[in-house]
Amino acid sequence: NYGESGIVYPDGRLVQFTRAEADNIAEIGEAGVVMHDGTHVQFDRDMAAHHAGTPPQPMPVREMLAQPYGYSGIMKPDGNNRQFTAAESDNLVLVGPSGAVTADGKNVQFTDAGLPT
Repeated sequence: NYGESGIVYPDGRLVQFTRAEADNIAEIGEAGVVMHDGTHVQFDRDMAAHHAGTPPQPMPVREMLAQPYGYSGIMKPDGNNRQFTAAESDNLVLVGPSGAVTADGKNVQFTDAGLPT
């Protein structure tokens, strides 16, 4: 929880502000803190949930699917495999039986065989 005199982190750590740090706080909101000097603190997912008094929701877990398109690459029908780069793999948010949702918004639709169209 982020307060006027310090921070209680989700892991239990405590941080006490100096007088100057406390005086610099202009506004504490649900998503972060705005300072008088123009800087701000953006809460991450866990800190925002902790500040709001709600437990954080579990992160989705990548599951291995029995299909040719996965988080690390594609197994092509001709037997060749294409390994994704780290950036391509990181861009995959969710892979399901009908397609892939990507972080950049360029989603991929699969054919009945589980391959990109």
